Amino acid sequence: MESVVPLRKIDLGRHPSFADSKFGSMTESTSDEDVQIQVNIKAVNYIPVQQRFSIPSNSSAGGAATGPRSTRSRVSPSARREPSVRSPKLGRTMTSANAALINFEQLHTLGYGSFGCVHHVKNRVDGREYACKVLNKDKVVQKRQVLHLKNEKNILMSLNNTFIIQMHTSFTDERNIYLMLEYCDGGELFHLLRRAGRLNVRTSQFYAAEITLALEYLHSFNIAFRDLKPENILLNRSGHVKLCDFGFAKVVDDRTWTLCGTPEYLAPEVIMGTGHDSAVDWWALGVLIFEMIAGYPPFYGDQPFEIYEKICDSAYRFPSSFDPLTRDVISRLLSLQKQLRLGVAGGPASVKNHGFFAGIDWTLLANLQLEPPIIPAVSPPKPDSYFREALPDLDNYSLQRPKYDKYKSVYGELFKEFDMSFNAV
Repeated sequence: MESVVPLRKIDLGRHPSFADSKFGSMTESTSDEDVQIQVNIKAVNYIPVQQRFSIPSNSSAGGAATGPRSTRSRVSPSARREPSVRSPKLGRTMTSANAALINFEQLHTLGYGSFGCVHHVKNRVDGREYACKVLNKDKVVQKRQVLHLKNEKNILMSLNNTFIIQMHTSFTDERNIYLMLEYCDGGELFHLLRRAGRLNVRTSQFYAAEITLALEYLHSFNIAFRDLKPENILLNRSGHVKLCDFGFAKVVDDRTWTLCGTPEYLAPEVIMGTGHDSAVDWWALGVLIFEMIAGYPPFYGDQPFEIYEKICDSAYRFPSSFDPLTRDVISRLLSLQKQLRLGVAGGPASVKNHGFFAGIDWTLLANLQLEPPIIPAVSPPKPDSYFREALPDLDNYSLQRPKYDKYKSVYGELFKEFDMSFNAV
């Protein structure tokens, strides 16, 4: 599995009031913290799309994206209390006999992020392997992400779906939070797309179909994923997709106004601040299908504002190689009027019944009985030295670190609910 590239994040508020141009600064006062957040989106440290993709000078012409690509900028909401999720069938598999942090052996580091790193670990009791996401409490508190982290944990612990990463349990100690997640060693769709340049229609159809089933499941519980993109889609060893990173996921019974996501994938109603719901995920699916087949997204620019204007004006062009069904499904998913958007008008069935997915047996797909078009190559693990330059304090995230080190926690019971050593079922 390739390393996780850290994402640059920025706090943005609700109800954007656009000042300088169509988009501008926004202010929010949270009920959970007595703070005022004032951010100008133009200050985002943004990497122009031309540095991440190889885009034909005439975007209507076909052409693969080639060369390396950095990860996209990401805009994240400031901390606020989220509603609790209505629980479907729980997906936890550990028992009280094997669910203790001391029972896990750290094999190697998989990657790192803004709050810590991810390790490949093995349970000494039953031999099962997991991905252990280790987050530093200080960093979580400093970035005001405590409530978002709790919401992510609550949502993940209540989900049980073939195409969604499964969380099994969590632990805490004086310094860190440990989330035990399903281990997927096929890497990210992002890296597969980067290596291949672009994917053929059949491969894109298969991945889009499995993602459609994941979104249908989430939306049945009024959960909006809100950050669908190749970087948040893992592949398991067999080549099936797994949605991951539920940091922006939220239960939305009516509408929400938080500006969050990735610029190229934001739906127009998110940008304009008119309130959004799970319909944003169907928009993002349209962007994803376009990017998988073209090798670059339909909306891009040197700055986020340029991207936002193109999105709100629906200013994109299809490569000449796109067939009519591909153009039609993307056009319907990228409807500016969300009530007419495929997946909203007619529900998930309208997506599944579209001609783009002709030949997909949805029952066989849901039961993993359709063969994936690509079996991912499993990369050998990288040594810890590979990560130390970006994460000098890597040892502080080790499971082998003494339980009681010189570090003294000052957070009391703030993270108590993450210690599930004796609560796992």
